[in-house]
Amino acid sequence: MGEGLLTTLCDRQPHYFRAMWVVEIAGEPGCDEGGVQRELMESVLQALFSSFVRRIPDEIGLDEGESRTYSSVLDGLECTEPLFMVPVGEAVDVLHINPKATGKRELQLLKLCGTMCARVVISGVYRSDHSPVPFRLARSMFSNILGVGVSFASLESDMPSMYDGRVQLLDVPIAELGLDGLSFTETNVVLTNRGEVEMHEDVEVVHGGRNMELSDENKVAFLNLFAKFLLVDRCQEGLAAFTEGFCEVFPREHFYIISESDMELLVCGTSSFDVEDFEQNVEWTVPRHMISWFCNTLRRFSPEQKSRFLQFVTGSSRLPAQGFRGYSPHRIKIRQVPRPADRLPTSHTCFNTLDVPLYRDEATLQHKLLVAISVGYEGFGLE
Repeated sequence: MGEGLLTTLCDRQPHYFRAMWVVEIAGEPGCDEGGVQRELMESVLQALFSSFVRRIPDEIGLDEGESRTYSSVLDGLECTEPLFMVPVGEAVDVLHINPKATGKRELQLLKLCGTMCARVVISGVYRSDHSPVPFRLARSMFSNILGVGVSFASLESDMPSMYDGRVQLLDVPIAELGLDGLSFTETNVVLTNRGEVEMHEDVEVVHGGRNMELSDENKVAFLNLFAKFLLVDRCQEGLAAFTEGFCEVFPREHFYIISESDMELLVCGTSSFDVEDFEQNVEWTVPRHMISWFCNTLRRFSPEQKSRFLQFVTGSSRLPAQGFRGYSPHRIKIRQVPRPADRLPTSHTCFNTLDVPLYRDEATLQHKLLVAISVGYEGFGLE
């Protein structure tokens, strides 16, 4: 599976993404009960949404060997810009539409991103077959789908560093902040496809903004327009393509009482792995002491290891919006199997099941589980 699959998906009609998919692997007989489909969905979503660019702020330290910039372009699909970006200066990886992704191919793929997000919602809500997007997306993207608009408050979730830097404007007179005499303009900071900072100064946040003087009376209006410029206006083409793709598959009129934060949870799931929630909502057929060993092991796992564990067992690296309860009626099952204790745990993602030999101690269980999720957590590749 590779670039040809993404091209094929771009050409499919909306009804294709509402239908049940049955995935067959060439040369591997068997029946897909959902796990193979989830692995395929995860691979497609990973390929699309890992096309982003970011630059880690200078004040944040790096791990040894870590680069301050990251950029991935789907150049095999004739793209020249990443589809998404993490805004400059933000320490939290929230993906926004890249303002520079305006080429024909980039817009086609952004539309496909919206289409796939709609399929995630349909699969999760109507089929209890959860395959969330493996990244957190800007909540304002879902505001646009719902047609509810954005305000300065939207920056608190989507660009928290920017919000923290401007929120004092609400309570402090602009004269005290030394901002009197300014107009409704801002510096638009974006990233090149190599992760280099590109600044465009004196950009109007609204038409005629250079002739509008900032004052205490209009500063709330300015902040709302500023947020709209950052979250909507500067990425209008890409955002429109993403929204079109989503709404063609799942029309807006089918959403009733739902907020943009609810929509974010439906599409992106959650990375909050609560071990107590896991213990209470898993079907266990192992001795009681192994339950304790297993949960202790998960508590020691890093967030990345927990994601790999989820991928290994369920085919998706993120949880449904409801946490582990969201897998009902296909709850995760941990089963003891009569296999030699030198064997690794094995998973059946079609049934959300993990088979575990009876290990002699907790350390052995942890070691075997770590090896299993490290070498077997991905079922597909985009080679």
